[in-house]
Formats: sequence, structure tokens, C-alpha cells
Amino acid sequence: MLPGLLALVAASAYAQCGPRFIDGTTGDDLAGANDCRMQAQALPCKTIQQGVNAVTAACAGDTVNVAGGPPYVQQITIGTSLNLIGAGAATTIISAPSPLTGNPGG
Repeated sequence: MLPGLLALVAASAYAQCGPRFIDGTTGDDLAGANDCRMQAQALPCKTIQQGVNAVTAACAGDTVNVAGGPPYVQQITIGTSLNLIGAGAATTIISAPSPLTGNPGG
């Protein structure tokens, strides 16, 4: 039984890659603890920055899916390779806050 337990522990140490989901209306960043992968459990992230931050270098190339709705008034810093996909130009709008800040992404 011990080898199976070790395999489980070792697997959990690796980055959880896969698509990320953002919904500014129903999402919750969980104080930075949400990895934005729980769309099926109806728990996407609230901010695009949280979704971008969840894509680590080990998961480069992952997709961050942004739902339509009210404009996302956010300043976003992207520090790794990823795909940022919206629900459509008419429904997914990112608007920069005023004033802009230094480096919100981290």
C-alpha cells in the first residue's frame, strides 16, 4: 500500500495544468487560492489576473477562458505563454482601470 501512497503524493506535487475559467459575475478568486480549473463545479475565478497567475511556467500554453458579461475593469500582466480566449468581441470586454498601477500581476 505504501508505493501507491507515494505515487499519489508525488503526483500532487506537480502543477495542475489544463484550461482555466473566468466569470466576473459568478466567479470567486478564493483569496488567490482558486486555480480557476473548476468550471464543472461552478467555481470559476472572478478576475482574469487570477486565471493568468494560475498558469505557471510548467503549464505554459494553457488556455484561460473568459466568460462574457459586464466589462472586466482590470489591469492584467501576463508573464508566461498562454491562450486568452473570450466569449466573443461583443460580450467579453477588458477595460483598463484609471489610473493604471505599476505591476499588478506580481
